[in-house]
Amino acid sequence: MRVLIFGLSFASIFCAMMAMRQGPPASSSPLQVTPERVDLGRLRQNRQAVGRFELRNTGTTPIRIREVFGSCSCTSHELSSPDVPPGESVELSLTYDSGVSRGDTKTNATVYYVVEGERQLRFVTCPMNALVEPNIAWSPPRLQLNRETKTTAQIRLRPEQIERFEVLDVAATHRAFSVSARDGRDPDQPCVIDVVFDPAVWGERSGESEVIVRTDDPVAPLLRIPVQVVSGNP
Repeated sequence: MRVLIFGLSFASIFCAMMAMRQGPPASSSPLQVTPERVDLGRLRQNRQAVGRFELRNTGTTPIRIREVFGSCSCTSHELSSPDVPPGESVELSLTYDSGVSRGDTKTNATVYYVVEGERQLRFVTCPMNALVEPNIAWSPPRLQLNRETKTTAQIRLRPEQIERFEVLDVAATHRAFSVSARDGRDPDQPCVIDVVFDPAVWGERSGESEVIVRTDDPVAPLLRIPVQVVSGNP
């Protein structure tokens, strides 16, 4: 029977983190992780992928796994057994849900365990990475503007993992930007977001803002496009 290890309470998380500060480094751990990292490859948004790790007891004393703590809510886990006798191994399965993530993503699980006869809580990590290909892409990835120059710039949207999409609304998080959407002439660039920047409204500072695009994509309807305002030419 497979045993599920559930989330930590606040108190156990705190204790685990304190033990992590004081415990030995993972390289000296008798609980060895194979492989060192799982590459989940390319994923679409709102998809799941499973990475599997072998946790082997290379010591001479039994090990008991106390908790498995995922780095985010996008990662769940299943452990074949909490007990690892000397020379044997158990399997840890991590399920990653890409959700609305975009691009290179990383996640991991931290495995907290004790060696029989010890009180110290030790740990190892099981990292995974994936390349999430979004339904809708945009260019440039980050719009950079000179805070001293009134500028009109464009952000181009294109469908990647869907055939088409429609822009329902567009807005900016700072009133120094006026934004509007229009159809593009190039079928590979079906939509253009015009961004007009007024430095007088922005002020004498550098900083970050966003252009928010609402689409009819059922998976990731909101696109949050970063805009960076810098001193001098970007």
